[in-house]
Amino acid sequence: MKKTLIASAIAAATFSGAAAAQANLSASELAAKMDSMPQIYGNIQYVVYHADVKGGENGIEHADNGSTLGVKHDHEIAPGITGFFKLELEGLAADDKDRETGLEDVDEAYIGVKGDSFGQIWVGSDDSTYESAIDKIANFYEFAAYNFGGGYETGEGDLVQYMSPSFGGLTVGAAVQI
Repeated sequence: MKKTLIASAIAAATFSGAAAAQANLSASELAAKMDSMPQIYGNIQYVVYHADVKGGENGIEHADNGSTLGVKHDHEIAPGITGFFKLELEGLAADDKDRETGLEDVDEAYIGVKGDSFGQIWVGSDDSTYESAIDKIANFYEFAAYNFGGGYETGEGDLVQYMSPSFGGLTVGAAVQI
């Protein structure tokens, strides 16, 4: 508890000092500063579903369908070359307020570089190129108590992935798990 209090005090002092230092910025300078900051995002995927299976499970259930909290950022390193990263945590359990833990699972954590002429390459934990392509077709439903398709085990960690630039609408992707 004391660590949380100390961290909160340090964060408050840092942000208030930074806000005072930025008081003399013009609107366009402030907008540029805001654009240069990482984006913090999240979602709550709370679902209520009904199961009515003859001779099986019946009833209404509440569930979390993958609520997340994340941070992502990109920054132009040189003209036409951009570095990027993403960290997304899941495990919020929006349907269970008595749960003692949360945000313990890393859904995506990667860093990479992309360019207009060479495409993009990134390293870390992410959906594989194959999984992303199959999910667009096989797993049409956002939530289903039963999996309708996309049976694969490609792995999501320790990936090195590449996506080519578009060649008249055609892109080529590859992934290797190390």
